[in-house]
Amino acid sequence: MGPRIWRGVAGAALFALVVVLSGRAASAEPTVVDASSQPIVLIQHSQPLTIGTWERPQIAVDTGTGDIPLVERRPIPRPAGFDGSYQVPVAAASVPGPDGQPVQLGAEEFPVQIPAGSRETIRIQVPAGTSSVMVPADTAVLSVNGAGATAITNYHGQLIAQQRGGPLYLRNVGGDAFVQNLRGQVFVVDSTFNRLRTRTALNNMVFQRCNAKQIEVSSVHGSILYNDGSFQPGLARFETVNGHVAIGVNGGANIAVKGQPGQVFQSFEHPAQFVDRNGEASASVGGGGPLVNVVTQQGRVYLYDGSLTGRRAQGLPAHWAPIRAPLQHLQGPQQQPPPQVPSFRTRR
Repeated sequence: MGPRIWRGVAGAALFALVVVLSGRAASAEPTVVDASSQPIVLIQHSQPLTIGTWERPQIAVDTGTGDIPLVERRPIPRPAGFDGSYQVPVAAASVPGPDGQPVQLGAEEFPVQIPAGSRETIRIQVPAGTSSVMVPADTAVLSVNGAGATAITNYHGQLIAQQRGGPLYLRNVGGDAFVQNLRGQVFVVDSTFNRLRTRTALNNMVFQRCNAKQIEVSSVHGSILYNDGSFQPGLARFETVNGHVAIGVNGGANIAVKGQPGQVFQSFEHPAQFVDRNGEASASVGGGGPLVNVVTQQGRVYLYDGSLTGRRAQGLPAHWAPIRAPLQHLQGPQQQPPPQVPSFRTRR
């Protein structure tokens, strides 16, 4: 099966997410749930939703309809000797691929640290029609499980985001994160991570102006674009089976590529050392720096410095055009303001 290339649907999907999330007008007061310090918050939803943070010890659920969300509280058990370390299990998943055959994502675990001050887990099942949820800025762990489009903005902590379809959009997110989208695309913008694990089964992942210490990105049928990004010393690996990988570095990096002969391309505007030996390529960008590993079994690899958004399309070969396309839809602040809550309906 040939590589999955960037398509116009990338922009259309993100545009649809922003329009849907910003076009809903609340017709009822939000429900506000009191939260303890450093809560663990679990959110489940099935329709487009935006999630943000605020400096209040409460969770606000804006349904727009007056429907009451299902709220479940559980204390955090602390057995003797518990140091707060916990491995979040991520179950194996399977979805039909483009040829109808199942595409498998294996089971994984992702480590989180539960602070000593965290006392409870709050699980919220948001009603259909919910437009936004605001969580406390000190939320220790935010877990989101969705079936529709999701936008998460301004959260800095430990994030577990799992989605079955629709675009998953992160802006100004930081800390540690596990991000998975089975059928939909992933967009990450203006974010900084200590640890980031991102994977898709069928679709693309786009990173714009991000910085990471440990980052592992993988897909079966999707392509990966890391544009105008930087790296700290640590682990960096980008791998896809049937897609392309494009890495645009803002700063220094040493890039090691394992690709196909004749399918590794470079466009460096500043001095860089580049060697390609039949698909086994290396590049030293910005004087060198952290090691970045790139692997694709059937796709192309594109290496460059900085961002493609400021470059003239006429200066690049035609096969670079699909790589540039999704970046045109990530310009400007596409995020939701906090919901207006002049009065509260509080759940305790």
